[in-house]
Amino acid sequence: MSQHLKKLVYRRTATVSQLRADVSELRQLDKYHETRQQWFGLGALLAGLLAGGLLVLAFMGDAPNKGLLALSVALGVACAGCAIAWGYYKQGNTEDRRYLLLKRLLSLLGTDIDPDARLAVRMDLNRPDQRSKYVRKGKVGPWKTKFYRDDWLDLRGRFLDGTAFHVLCTELFQHRSRWKTSASGKLKHKRKTKSAAQFLVRLKPKAKRYQHLDVLGQTAMGAVQLSGMATPKQVVVRDGLLTLKTKLKADWTPGGPGQEKPNAASRVVSLMFLSLYQVLNLSHRMTKHAARPASPGGGLALRPHGAGLATPMPVPVPVPGASPPPLPGASPPPLPGAAPPPLPGAKPPVSLAPPGQPPAGQKPAVSLAAPGASGDPPRLTPLQRFENLALAASLDGKLDPQERELLGKRARRLGLQPEQVRDAIARVASRQISSFHVPSDATARQRAFGDVVAVLRADGQLAPAEQRALSKLAAQFGVSAAELERALT
Repeated sequence: MSQHLKKLVYRRTATVSQLRADVSELRQLDKYHETRQQWFGLGALLAGLLAGGLLVLAFMGDAPNKGLLALSVALGVACAGCAIAWGYYKQGNTEDRRYLLLKRLLSLLGTDIDPDARLAVRMDLNRPDQRSKYVRKGKVGPWKTKFYRDDWLDLRGRFLDGTAFHVLCTELFQHRSRWKTSASGKLKHKRKTKSAAQFLVRLKPKAKRYQHLDVLGQTAMGAVQLSGMATPKQVVVRDGLLTLKTKLKADWTPGGPGQEKPNAASRVVSLMFLSLYQVLNLSHRMTKHAARPASPGGGLALRPHGAGLATPMPVPVPVPGASPPPLPGASPPPLPGAAPPPLPGAKPPVSLAPPGQPPAGQKPAVSLAAPGASGDPPRLTPLQRFENLALAASLDGKLDPQERELLGKRARRLGLQPEQVRDAIARVASRQISSFHVPSDATARQRAFGDVVAVLRADGQLAPAEQRALSKLAAQFGVSAAELERALT
């Protein structure tokens, strides 16, 4: 750890597990400095009081008491030594919320990063008003102000889908001072400090997959949903880069599992990532739409800034360990008689049956294509709704008794036959079904999302894998950040 921490600046390029181990060691070191600072501070205070008291007693008689005087001098020296040690350990007693936020971000982002991939981290634990962080002088109203900019956390890496990311945390600090005449006519000098937190998240996706990213421009601001937790400043779409800046109050907390407060910085950063992926998904849909023949009324409508996105922007939610959904055209179309004829201009659905072996009386195949590849159905069939429920129940890798009971009740309510239920669960278990069915009708999407939440909460708790999948699923179903927050709490 010592080779990566110099002058309270931590720099390292390593895997997520190595970085998390370093943060844990850094926390222990910080606690050690904090304890030593408290003890030496108490020692300096007691030694100073005793030295002063003995000095007074030494001169109370007709002649100075040399013994008490010597003891007082010794205690004074001890007080000075404790004060020096207190100052030394005070420098190493850093602001713990900074490295705790880094640890929380590594936990959140690490699930979508290759375990062997290396991340670059720079974390500055020094005070925000260091001389090297000074920017300029100026005036804010009647106050003479010194402005400081502290870019204290810089985190860079790459997700499993190839998208590079950059997280930058900044503290904007001000020293203010002014002279003011009081009511009694005295001239007084006043001082105060102000600060604010600024967070930046930048994505650099693969240009071939998101060819229409630069076309979105300021329309992308409509996808930002921070649930009132922070103030979005701007969304910049330029040169294949997608950047979102937000501001948070100075009293932010790092946040953690089960304690997501309104000012939790880790929660804000995760919502920033979700908002940017909403924009990426819309760009991907535009690219696919441009590649297909135009159909009447088939354009992608965009609303002005602040009005949100007119088209829901689904993000595929894979089951942990499952293979990605097939690309459009990767599977053969269904055999004649296996499904109703497609509507004019629509692509045929992907068949789940092995080629040439359709079971007798089988219902139309469920499409596993990526969202938007063949058009989302307005509403889901009972079988598709049950397949969503079974997929949700398998997100944590096990099927609890409460979840089994709920699936049985839903199957009976949906009017499914026992063989249909067994077949659906088997296809989910064998990973033939690895993404959720998303209807295009808004009411049907809300109901489908509510069904999934009910299954995930059947056992009384949400596992971390279920929480992550639910966050991604909210974007796919077009659920607002406020509704997602209610589902998670």
